[in-house]
Amino acid sequence: TLNTSSLPIGVTAAPTTLTFTSGNWNVPQDVTLTPTALLDGTFQGKRVGTIQYATASVDPTYDALLIADTPVSITDTDDFNRSNHTNLGPHWTERAGDSNVLSQALAGSATATNLIMLNSAALAGAVVQADVVLPTVGSSAGLVTRYAGPGESNFYVGMLTKTSTGYEAYIYRNVNGQYVLLTSHAVAGFTGAGSLRFEIAGTYLKLFVNNSLRLVATDNKIIAAGQVGIRTRGGAR
Repeated sequence: TLNTSSLPIGVTAAPTTLTFTSGNWNVPQDVTLTPTALLDGTFQGKRVGTIQYATASVDPTYDALLIADTPVSITDTDDFNRSNHTNLGPHWTERAGDSNVLSQALAGSATATNLIMLNSAALAGAVVQADVVLPTVGSSAGLVTRYAGPGESNFYVGMLTKTSTGYEAYIYRNVNGQYVLLTSHAVAGFTGAGSLRFEIAGTYLKLFVNNSLRLVATDNKIIAAGQVGIRTRGGAR
């Protein structure tokens, strides 16, 4: 019998016990790991945890057999899969606009720029990812890093916008409320819904659409650590 004796915070396992017999000793058995990060109310950033094991057997050869620990990568997440509410929950702070939970998704005002920040420790390097939907021309969804505020000011944002001819990706710097475009490019093949990922490390900024690298920029105007978050406009979700 194999038990997952120790799991890192932010992960659950199912099943937690595997039983091997003389009839199935050579048949692999799966354990499903599920991230529960953020549900504990604490944002800890992307990190590596360790799963430890304990074994027991009536055969002394296998009883208390040592099995190497398994490292797992853990990322805090929130899918907004909860009841409709104007309160986003304890993990988020609204910095601009009007965002709420609607139909088990994040929804922002269609007529304002909406900015929400994760209640976290300040991060200089970060990877932020979200599934986005851009329903109408002018709608945009973006991921924010190194946010210092107040309001809609002092951060980097990697964003995707639906235009009259297709979709465009942008990386902006915002200092004291003024946006400066660092780079942009048309995104072929995007159909209105997909994943957006924004990475920042040192002076390098990278924007991915559906796991494909679309934009790279370098900038040193905002170097201090800050919060990460989400920016939406025009009914984007």
